[in-house]
Amino acid sequence: MFVDISDAIKFLEKNSKFKLLVEQLGPVSLNVRRLNYESLIKIIINQQLSNKVANVIFSRLKKMFSSSKIISPDCILKTNVEDLRKIGISYTKINFMKNLAIKVKNNTKIFYYWKKLNDQDAKNEIQKLNGFGPWSSNIILLFYMGRLDIFPEGDSTLKKGYQKIFNKKLDKDFSQVKWAKPYRSILAIYIWKWVDNGMIALKN
Repeated sequence: MFVDISDAIKFLEKNSKFKLLVEQLGPVSLNVRRLNYESLIKIIINQQLSNKVANVIFSRLKKMFSSSKIISPDCILKTNVEDLRKIGISYTKINFMKNLAIKVKNNTKIFYYWKKLNDQDAKNEIQKLNGFGPWSSNIILLFYMGRLDIFPEGDSTLKKGYQKIFNKKLDKDFSQVKWAKPYRSILAIYIWKWVDNGMIALKN
């Protein structure tokens, strides 16, 4: 599902540096992904790994369950720990995945419940799960729930990109990005895209 972010871009373009980002990168999109057990274990696998490595491991996992449309909690619960370890998933992450499988099986409406909460309450609930800290909860709210005012804490790419673009180092409280409220998610997406594109200098 695509979210219309045209109003958000217009709002953020009041900032001259952001306007230069838009001129260089063009419009970006926010495609809200399906929130389910499989999407959450993909986030677990991605933690502390490059996207390239994480995608390789996740593709191996998908092949293990090629007969299933999606990876369900039962798929993971029925799989031997050592078989999951062989495809490159750490013991810690396997433990997170299995604990999550039990949680989702015991509460089949957990994702529906999260979507009904405001941003902070949703983050608090997600972070009650083993393996889900501030970064993971923010990624879920942004990409799987379509929340527009999320700026993932602890994301090294965002920190690096923001400092390069705006010549300011981000503090722990992210006070420097308050100007982008209530559309910090869109700012984050643009920074990620700019870094992915090679951090080409912005033309004044």
